[in-house]
Amino acid sequence: MSRAVEFDYYLWCFEGTLLNREDAERLLEELKTTPDALKTRVRLLGFTNSMKSIDPTWSDVFVDQLRWWIENEPRSDFHALPLFDVEPRSAASEANCVAWQAALARHPGDSTVLQHACLGLLRGGQVEVARALFEQLQQLEPRDPDWLSTLGQFFSRCPEGAEFALIAYERALALQQPREAYTVNEAANLALKLQRFEQARELALELLELARTGYLGWMLGNAQYDGRRILGLIALAQGDVAGAERQLLESGRTVGSPQLNSFGPELDLANALLQLGRTDAVIEFLWLCERFWKPQRLLKFIAAIHAGERPKLNRSSGLDDDF
Repeated sequence: MSRAVEFDYYLWCFEGTLLNREDAERLLEELKTTPDALKTRVRLLGFTNSMKSIDPTWSDVFVDQLRWWIENEPRSDFHALPLFDVEPRSAASEANCVAWQAALARHPGDSTVLQHACLGLLRGGQVEVARALFEQLQQLEPRDPDWLSTLGQFFSRCPEGAEFALIAYERALALQQPREAYTVNEAANLALKLQRFEQARELALELLELARTGYLGWMLGNAQYDGRRILGLIALAQGDVAGAERQLLESGRTVGSPQLNSFGPELDLANALLQLGRTDAVIEFLWLCERFWKPQRLLKFIAAIHAGERPKLNRSSGLDDDF
């Protein structure tokens, strides 16, 4: 999916949350004459998604809009976005699952529809059916690591797909010679997310070894940072706070990367240690990050901690007024 398309969907959805009832009713009227107006439908979904728990009269409209996308645009990149929640095994999710089964029947052998249906059924709680579809997906190009990595990227976009994404990355790694740092990194993060700590540790150590011995280009700083960060989170999960602090400080000594320099590092390990009161290590880490990331935001974090506060450390948190 292109970043422009993804941004459009998110923007239209956000616009929908700002609508009032009269605006939404006008959108419904528009759809009677222009049913294929995708922007209108996404805006309406944004509105009904935000309203369905407040005013149940909009719940049916929300479900109808989701079903329209499945029935009419099953190949749309829209389905890969984790925009809307439907309670698994609810009447709405069951209806969506039926719609996805019908879409599969209408588009046999279409890999894009197969991916979207697999994720849709997974979100709907039909895990075993989704698993069977996932096996079909893997058989499409079983000896192509790039294809498997693409599957991993697709399923990693949503929490429900983490297990499937890790399987795809594992199979891609088994075929890659040499193993690519990007794939190792993605697999390590997913293993950590699924609390498969031993697997995550092995992958993190492999990532650090790749950073030490190989020319990784733009991935070098990411490999250095994430390898240490993952080891630190595992140490913390196992009660080794001192070990987590050591890994945190080592992660801050990365050379940086286009992603780290622009968007900032993931701060989950630093935040966890801060909430435990390990302020000295966290402040030292933040000063290390100042070499490659946005210093104004970091200075605000550091000042708040020195003042006795424990702000939530997040690279996209509320301290954005410095830009």
